Amino acid sequence: MGSSDWLGPDWVRDAMRAWTPTAVPAPFTEAFRQVVDLFGFAPAMVAKDVIEGASARLVGRALTLRYGGTEVDLVLRVLRMARPPVGLMIGQLGDVEIEAEDVRWAGGHVARLRVDARNIHIQPGPPPTLVVAPIRLAATLDESTVDDMVSQRVRWAEVRLTSDGAAQVSLVGRRRWGHVDFVPQVQGDSVALEPRQVVIGGRSRASGLAQRLPHLRFRLPDAVGGHRLSDIRIEDGRVAVRAVVDEWRQAFSPEQLEQVVRRIQRFRGPLLDIPRGF
Repeated sequence: MGSSDWLGPDWVRDAMRAWTPTAVPAPFTEAFRQVVDLFGFAPAMVAKDVIEGASARLVGRALTLRYGGTEVDLVLRVLRMARPPVGLMIGQLGDVEIEAEDVRWAGGHVARLRVDARNIHIQPGPPPTLVVAPIRLAATLDESTVDDMVSQRVRWAEVRLTSDGAAQVSLVGRRRWGHVDFVPQVQGDSVALEPRQVVIGGRSRASGLAQRLPHLRFRLPDAVGGHRLSDIRIEDGRVAVRAVVDEWRQAFSPEQLEQVVRRIQRFRGPLLDIPRGF
């Protein structure tokens, strides 16, 4: 299917007549027609088709997403769009929720990742721009991932995550000697493990000793980093991280949207190439 078949303004105007609820006020339908005239196609409706097509074909499957030279393996669990009833007419897509498990890439692993993209809309221009503001990220890191991150920073240390919100750090192979309990906290774009107590031979020592120990600082994997780290805590033996990207913008063209649609339609797994520019 060529771009002239389903991205052209004539086709979109005809489809809009059948799609538009009768209760939608005339000013909104007129605004929609102006959007079509301005872009030369209806980008919000096409983007909706991309999301719904991806949800039908990709959810529940193990995928490898390739963007340029980067490959990410994951299992997509949720891809859901909630949009206002007349939003597509004026370039508003609404909100998109994405949940994935076992997200892996060179040098990183996230057990579970949730992306909550809010206020997705299209800004007109040559070319049009997709805008999302904000994007909220919630990631879960398992114990082995945290242990690996800490050991890269402090090679003599190993980590065990507890049910009471602490990370127990001990000498490699010498856990029976004792450990230091750390609690995580956000410090700028990094995470710091703050000493809370020292346990030697099964007995807790004075907190003053813990206060004299240095903090362990490290950066999170790129997939869970953001413009603002907002929260980090240990829950049920895993580290839960939240971050916020205040605004994300990406220019695109009809040809790029068409490539995405074609690749999703032809997808047989497991590799899905994402066109550059997205």
